[in-house]
Amino acid sequence: SDEGSIRVWDAATGALLHTIPEAHQGYAYCVHFSPRDTRLLASAGADQIHFWDVDSGVKLRSFPSRLFAVFSPGGRTIATGSANFREVHLVDAESGAERVRMVGHA
Repeated sequence: SDEGSIRVWDAATGALLHTIPEAHQGYAYCVHFSPRDTRLLASAGADQIHFWDVDSGVKLRSFPSRLFAVFSPGGRTIATGSANFREVHLVDAESGAERVRMVGHA
């Protein structure tokens, strides 16, 4: 939302399930759910991705200087795009450790 919260709705019923207040500044530009559990990635709009546990509302970690992020199909890896549009980082979803950095893509 424009006040910085993230809201999770049940698609079938329209019921509000969770609200994470003050999750980001401004709008969230992209939000991506883990295919494995109740975690999500949200672009904070300030060149930063936040990784959240939706059930608890706890921020697990942040990825600075990143604009976009997506989980791998298995949910074990996160791919993030850098703010300079020239780097892609593959990160372990559990530890946050960088596995691969690809520089110079177009």
